[in-house]
Amino acid sequence: MSKNMKKPETKLLKRFLEDEKGSTAVEFSLIAVAFITLLFGIIESGRLFLAWNGFQYAVESVARTAMVDSEITENEVMALVKDQLSTFLMDADNATVDVTFPVSGSLEFIEINGSYDYDVMVPFLPDSWSSFDLTAKSRLVRS
Repeated sequence: MSKNMKKPETKLLKRFLEDEKGSTAVEFSLIAVAFITLLFGIIESGRLFLAWNGFQYAVESVARTAMVDSEITENEVMALVKDQLSTFLMDADNATVDVTFPVSGSLEFIEINGSYDYDVMVPFLPDSWSSFDLTAKSRLVRS
């Protein structure tokens, strides 16, 4: 009699262990967090490089403009750099630009140093990773 009592339970356990329905959902739930984190990291890295390249381009572009315009002032150069940032959807309020016109011998240079406070959009990062200071520099001889 004890054989007959255990047999349905054994069949049920065997059937339960062999059933693979829903295993894909369980496997996805285990991998999804890592995959989504990786995806956000790739997107945020792309945004960071876009901002850095955009800021460097703005500084270099305005330095070339100031290289040929001998009448341009420091304030005008700063305003031009901040205007260029809107091309890359960057907030000009996060940019700090320092413009100097150093002279070395008979050569006059334009030197633009800038920094941009880049804020990460992913909310769950630690404070040390939530903001980056991007720098850009250009130094050209004025004509």
